[in-house]
Amino acid sequence: MEQVERDDWATETQGDVTRTTTPTSKAVCGAGKAPVCLTCHGATDEKDCFFKGVWKQCPDDTYTCVRRTYRNKAGQLRISRNCGQLAKCPAFKPGCMPDSEPSKSCSECSFKSPSTYSKCDFMDTSVCQLAGDPHCKQFNALPGEPLLNLNGHCKYNMVTTYCKPGRGHGWFELHASFMSANEGKSAFMQKLSITYHNDLYMLESNVIDLRTFGPVVLPFQKSGMEISKLNGLYFFKVSEGITIAWDGHHKVNVVVPKNIAVCGLCGQHTKDFEGADLRVGRSYVTAGCYNMNVTTEFNGMAKNKQEFIHSWFIGQNGQQACAKECGGP
Repeated sequence: MEQVERDDWATETQGDVTRTTTPTSKAVCGAGKAPVCLTCHGATDEKDCFFKGVWKQCPDDTYTCVRRTYRNKAGQLRISRNCGQLAKCPAFKPGCMPDSEPSKSCSECSFKSPSTYSKCDFMDTSVCQLAGDPHCKQFNALPGEPLLNLNGHCKYNMVTTYCKPGRGHGWFELHASFMSANEGKSAFMQKLSITYHNDLYMLESNVIDLRTFGPVVLPFQKSGMEISKLNGLYFFKVSEGITIAWDGHHKVNVVVPKNIAVCGLCGQHTKDFEGADLRVGRSYVTAGCYNMNVTTEFNGMAKNKQEFIHSWFIGQNGQQACAKECGGP
């Protein structure tokens, strides 16, 4: 299907940055103006690190989760992470402009070429856009990065707040069922479902069904979820700050505050590298889907896009293309 761009969808603003740690939107240290992209004492960064096969929590707020990307002997992109001590931030050096993009180090202030650095105006939210084939603009995608073509045929986890190894469910999840098109050469999203705490909302063809309740009448409000319609778009807003905009058919935007850790086919907020965020999911594919072999460990970089998609598989959807992709005994 043809992808259509709409400027009135929720957007995020990022500078021309090629490497970045998870930024904060407020000046957390130093004498600069807000926002200043530094990670120092008092920064509200992610404190849980997954490395060497186990989850570990950093000792206190003077540490942060330090990530590094590297390639192993097989040429596969991998991520290592560990708890690192944060530096104490001195005052900015003369000539260091705090309203522009400095290095992400508290011990020095350096700039790229003046022609490439930009104002540090990161927003508090990140956006995942899904449309078309379906094409996906993941969270924290850099300007100019190509969209990720998710040519799956089953049901997958796009966004979840459950980002740990093994089975489990987040308090918020967005699932998408991809339907085969063009004799299996492409796919598009036909059905969506939103899990919010104990409620399940099912979305298809301009209809919103709440499990055990039936079709909802807009505007709708229940237990922290608000649903409304404006200018042809359906908006789902939860009290924790996540917003979904849906066109009623095949396009959806997910806006998530950066203080909420998420993962899925939409990627993560912690992307500090170029290219698609292909970190592997928890992989339910052991339930009879023998064609969906995922060998990369949870949260490692997938060997390829297909393994990445398979790792976020959550179930079949009744169509032949999915059964073929899944395989069986």
